Amino acid sequence: MIKIGEMSKRTGIPVTTIRYYEKVGLLPAPGRLESGYRLYNRAHLERINFLKNTRKLGFSQQRIKALVSLLENPNRTSEKVKISVQSQLEEIREKRLLIQNIENQLKQIIAKCDGGEKSECPILETFHEET
Repeated sequence: MIKIGEMSKRTGIPVTTIRYYEKVGLLPAPGRLESGYRLYNRAHLERINFLKNTRKLGFSQQRIKALVSLLENPNRTSEKVKISVQSQLEEIREKRLLIQNIENQLKQIIAKCDGGEKSECPILETFHEET
């Protein structure tokens, strides 16, 4: 059993985030000492690592809650887990396409300007155009 500060050190997750995960129901409430200090166990450590790893992969809080629900459901199917992760992959692909589109637009806008000493800049004029 460890206190929240030690849990933070072990996981690299700030204390405030650990408390937040508990508040929103992503992390089960830990036991407490008479003094009020939270005491975390191995299951809490595993859950925090689960949350940390899903966040690293770009999962939203809503999707993480869905995964936690599957994690806690002994009747889950691996198909449901796979579908959930596949939908995350699809969302990431869509975001990548959007970012590529933005990058291409910025390149086109930048190419309109020679970057000289004059005050007029076609880049600023481009931002006035209707799209």
